[in-house]
Parts: sequence; C-alpha cells; structure tokens
Amino acid sequence: MRIWHTFQKFFRQEITTSSQRSFALEGELLLSLEQLALYRGSTPHQLAADLLARELQSVEIERETWQKWQLLTEREQQVAAQVCLQYRTSQIAARLQIAPETVRSHVHNILKKLALPNRIALRQLLADWDFSQWE
Repeated sequence: MRIWHTFQKFFRQEITTSSQRSFALEGELLLSLEQLALYRGSTPHQLAADLLARELQSVEIERETWQKWQLLTEREQQVAAQVCLQYRTSQIAARLQIAPETVRSHVHNILKKLALPNRIALRQLLADWDFSQWE
C-alpha cells in the first residue's frame, strides 16, 4: 500500500461518474510521460500502466528474495555475502575459518534454497544488495 500512497503524490483525483477512481497526472510528470510514450509508440496511459506493472513485479521479486534470504542460516548468509563480494571458496574458507568443503556445502544449500543454478545467478539476484558490512 505504501507504493500507492507514493504515487498519489504525483496524481490528482478526478471526479468521475463510474465507480472506479481516476487520477490525472500533474505538470512535469505528465510531460515526461507523454514524451516517453511518443518515443515508445504508446499512449501515456498504457505507458504508465506498463511502468507501474513492471515496478510492482520488481517489488514482488524483492519481497520473495527477502523471504528466501531469511530462510538461510546465519552462516549461509555470511557465505552468500562473501560469494556476492566475489570471494573464491578458499578465500571464504580462510575469512570464516572453516574448511573449503564446508564452504562448498553451504553454497550448495544456498543455491538450493534460493532455487538458483550457480554462483553467477546468486550474484545477479543480489546485485543491488549492499554487502559492504560483510567485508
């Protein structure tokens, strides 16, 4: 619901006779939307709907990723963070003072829990996350 409240700041409500709410875009936002729609060969209404749908999908993916992250043990989270920071198995093992085989086991469990095929996919999934505190 927070997203809806954020979007309402950019729109003003219009009175309509139908039971659906209708909003009109304000100023610069409308101009930008019209220009982008023209460039994309679309209408401002369709472009706004597409952008909103894409953002809502992105938010859902982030929510699902966070839920899956919380299923990881603390040690698996540490290992996942190290993987995302581009450390190799031997480096992770040395940093966490565990055996390389244990690191590989943790990575296997992480990939399984997150339903990912490999470390590259893990890095891509969490590319926007800040793991600087794990260094």
